[in-house]
Amino acid sequence: MAAALWNLNRLAQSMAGLMPIADLQAVFSGYEPALMAAYSERIRAKLGLMWAGEQDMYY
Repeated sequence: MAAALWNLNRLAQSMAGLMPIADLQAVFSGYEPALMAAYSERIRAKLGLMWAGEQDMYY
């Protein structure tokens, strides 16, 4: 998961010369929450948990 975020940051840096930084931030800002939600869902399924609890922590 950390590798995916690192790769995304490198991609954003490489595209910085092609488009405004604000546009890049807007495009990529939704990726990390979506990644964390998908990762959490897969881990819960692997552990046999049916739903997320209110105390679940996302890093």
